[in-house]
Amino acid sequence: MNTNSENTIFIIQAETCENLNISGNGRKAVLCVTDEEGFGESRKTLLTKMLSAVGLDPGQDVWIVLIANGQTINPALLAMHYSQMIVFGLPPESVSLNINHHNYKVIRLDQARVLFCDSLAILETSQDKKKLLWESLKSMFDIK
Repeated sequence: MNTNSENTIFIIQAETCENLNISGNGRKAVLCVTDEEGFGESRKTLLTKMLSAVGLDPGQDVWIVLIANGQTINPALLAMHYSQMIVFGLPPESVSLNINHHNYKVIRLDQARVLFCDSLAILETSQDKKKLLWESLKSMFDIK
């Protein structure tokens, strides 16, 4: 009988809000996650317009989290209790989810709804993608 056993150790990095670029107060428990790279005034304006179109004040109602290339966050560890999460241009793994998804399809996870869509850079230049996003946002936020 072989008594040698291999142990695998997983190191989970502690996440704190100090390590992340987070804005907004999250009053309505909406979390938007996007790539930090290239997030300038034009993309911030685009995001603000999209959120305003569904009746959200980006400064008060939403947390906007900008993550660095390749960075992974876990909103649960950051004590962000969201009811809706919109992820722009990032894979599910970037927000600690191991799921199959289709862009522009609202996914129900426990008590939250999650939407993955193209990056703000793509949305900025594509009317077709903006229309897809608008239809998804209407569904997510119960807008007729």
